[in-house]
Amino acid sequence: MILFNDLYTAFGELLVKKNTEVTAEVIRKVREKGERHNSLIVPMKNSEAFKDFLDVFNDDRYAVMFRPPVTTKEIADVAGSLMIENDILFELSNMKGNLPYTYRHVLIVAAFMIKFAIILKKNRYREETVAHCGFTHDLGKTRIPIKILEKEGKLSREEVDIIKTHPTIGYLLLNYYLKTDRIECSLASIEHHEKLDGTGYPKGKGRMTKYSRLISA
Repeated sequence: MILFNDLYTAFGELLVKKNTEVTAEVIRKVREKGERHNSLIVPMKNSEAFKDFLDVFNDDRYAVMFRPPVTTKEIADVAGSLMIENDILFELSNMKGNLPYTYRHVLIVAAFMIKFAIILKKNRYREETVAHCGFTHDLGKTRIPIKILEKEGKLSREEVDIIKTHPTIGYLLLNYYLKTDRIECSLASIEHHEKLDGTGYPKGKGRMTKYSRLISA
């Protein structure tokens, strides 16, 4: 994949220049920059994003999704126990201001993933990883032009191709923000539009981690 625009962190550091092909070497250099970057790890439960997360359960449109056997309190307890990078919360705050629809989508997906993970206990999902993947999987959307994301009517072929870069952009950003112990979260970002039959994107590889499968569903 080739980047259509310069990719910056939320704090203005250039990670990858536009027209760069995203290779293993590029990813390695992004990860090295991230290792030099210090980030605070803070409780999710103290954040504005967590308050917005709880509001999802009060929306009648999603009432059916959150019926028992899993209670909303169980879901909230998992999300609230997450320790998350302050940089990610800053990114989510920017998403809320610029892309409120995507922001709401991220909160709903995080909640539904947690519910799946609680039900599918035999799969041995780490609930903290599940919650983190939910909150960060669409981070790449924040670097897609708003005029494309909010366009009414049919997208051009070029616009579709640009939107399809968001999993890779999210993967690059998470390789910068996250440490190696959360590699599953980076992979969930780049794989959440893949499909096991190989028809997904960006790679169409037909192979996914169990966290990527959960978020894809």
